[in-house]
Amino acid sequence: MALNSPPPYEIEITDELNYEFVNKDGVRYFLYFMPVYEIYPDLVNTYSFSIEREGTQPHSLDRRIAATVADVLRRFFEKIENAMIMVCDSTDGKQQQRRNLFDR
Repeated sequence: MALNSPPPYEIEITDELNYEFVNKDGVRYFLYFMPVYEIYPDLVNTYSFSIEREGTQPHSLDRRIAATVADVLRRFFEKIENAMIMVCDSTDGKQQQRRNLFDR
């Protein structure tokens, strides 16, 4: 992480592929990796990565969320040398906004 990055939130590791944290507004986030080889057998050691949050209430901009996501990704790739696919939900038409946020 960059020196000017805020500290990540405390992460609860439920197993090697599932992580959770609660932000300053009390919103719980779920970050998880899912193997894709069951759907695409040629993609061994490849995982989709998803971020979901509990509820739909709006919350303030929080740079610590990005720092926490980056920390989870760092932890995942420190332990496992694999490829990752970022899944951007398209059910609400905001997939490009999610992609842009992840790219930042």
